Amino acid sequence: MNKRKMINLVWMFFPLALCGCDESGWVNFFAPLEGQVTITFVNETPYRVITYWGGYNPLDPATDIDVRKLKLESGESSPAVINCTRRIEIAGESLKRAVEIGKPDGVSADDINEKIAFSDVNLGEDNDEEATAGEGDSVRYELGIDYSCSDILEIHFQQDPDTGKFIVTLKNLGH
Repeated sequence: MNKRKMINLVWMFFPLALCGCDESGWVNFFAPLEGQVTITFVNETPYRVITYWGGYNPLDPATDIDVRKLKLESGESSPAVINCTRRIEIAGESLKRAVEIGKPDGVSADDINEKIAFSDVNLGEDNDEEATAGEGDSVRYELGIDYSCSDILEIHFQQDPDTGKFIVTLKNLGH
């Protein structure tokens, strides 16, 4: 192997070395980005869910970032389709940073909360988007690990009956 080929190989894998990727990081990095992902959000709590969610490439959040607001009443579901992306995230600091870098239309980094809000205030009241009933942790799903392009996903918002803690679960229904 000549010196030039060796240098090219080093530069090709340099971004992966920087990210400290384990095996799952490699899978995510090399998974193809073709097709769309269909997502249905399902609110199984007695409260309204208010959050931002989005899909983006964490290695290049300035390109092809798709961020949307989700406001989902108790017992309701909401479908969405996005272009295949390396990460789907609901709320959280990483999504906030991606919005700061990518500057998608209609949303600013200030809109993104670190946690998912749950509200028990009547719709239309001044504070109907505040976390009056509590908050749930942000979640992140990775391409090649949690889903593939063209998969159909269900993301469920739930409340643990024993602890009262809000949780988010993913059901991958496949292609």
